[in-house]
Parts: sequence; C-alpha cells; structure tokens
Amino acid sequence: MTDLSPETENPIVNRYARSLYEVSISIKMEADVLRQMQSVKKYVLAVENYKKALKKDSLLRECGLEFVSKLKKELKPSPEVSAFLDLLHKNKRLTMIVEICDAYISLADKENSRATILVTYAKKFPKTEEKKLVDNMREILGRRVLCITQRDQTLVDGIKIQYRSKILDYSIKSRLDHLCNAITGSTHEN
Repeated sequence: MTDLSPETENPIVNRYARSLYEVSISIKMEADVLRQMQSVKKYVLAVENYKKALKKDSLLRECGLEFVSKLKKELKPSPEVSAFLDLLHKNKRLTMIVEICDAYISLADKENSRATILVTYAKKFPKTEEKKLVDNMREILGRRVLCITQRDQTLVDGIKIQYRSKILDYSIKSRLDHLCNAITGSTHEN
C-alpha cells in the first residue's frame, strides 16, 4: 500500500487532502477533482487580500457561507468537491484552503508518480500541441505527465502553464500588463 501522506507538516491539512483524494479514487474522478482543486486554488488566490478575507470568513459564519457560495457558483464543482467546500466552511478550515489544495495536488502527483500540469489557453489548443507539450514536460521532469486544460478568454491569446507553484505565462494579457506597467512606471503586477 502506498503512503498517502501529502508533503506538508500540518496534520490537519494532510487529513483533509488525503480524505478528498480517497473520495476521488472511490468515485473514479481523480483527474476531474484535481482540475477542480487547481481551479479552487486559482479562484482563492485571485481574491484581494485572500488571507484576511478567509480569516474573516472563518470567524463569521455568514461571510464564510457567502464566500463558499460565490466560489461554487463561479466554478460549478462536482457534488463531491461542493460538499468538501461546505465541510471546510462548517469546520472553520477555510483559512487552510490554499494549503489543502496544494497538499491535494502534491498527493495526486506523488500517488500517481506523475506530474500534473494545468494549461490555460485563450483560443484553440490543438491536441497535437498538447502532445508536444506533454512530451517536452515528460523529458524535463523525468516522469509521466497529466495535462489538464482549461479555457480562459481573458488571456486574449497564448497559454499559461502551471506545475505546482510555478507558472509560465505566455499570454498576450501578461505581455500587455507588463507593457502597461513599463509605460506607466508602475511596479504593481496584476
């Protein structure tokens, strides 16, 4: 039997990540739940001052319920992930949601001895290009690669590749943001 311990020191985070992973195996939706947890993490990190917001949401039940409701309305998760988010709110663990997402992603990678990459594209991302990317990533990382794709029209054109906490941003939106910052002299990143 494989050790299902995520790579984190926090036993509470480990317990939640491991539990969700075991559910994803039992319902045979590992890749789908993984994609959803990556989307949850992305959503939470996009919230301005997310740590402060999550702390407030953990202290005030109504605020936490509102946060989880917005997240579920935006992402439309599976019933299992939806119930998991409700459980985090109920148990006042929303402040750990990013850590839990990271631990889940790490656990899924470790258990499957593969690297999971999330590719966000603006327009069309042909299967031939996906295969080339997977082949290149397999060569770089030295193991099997699972590629999860999602569309985001706000990128204008190009792609973003995420592996764990590293993001390679080859989108037009990113280039335009950098150009705008250079022109205005602003150091603020969007």
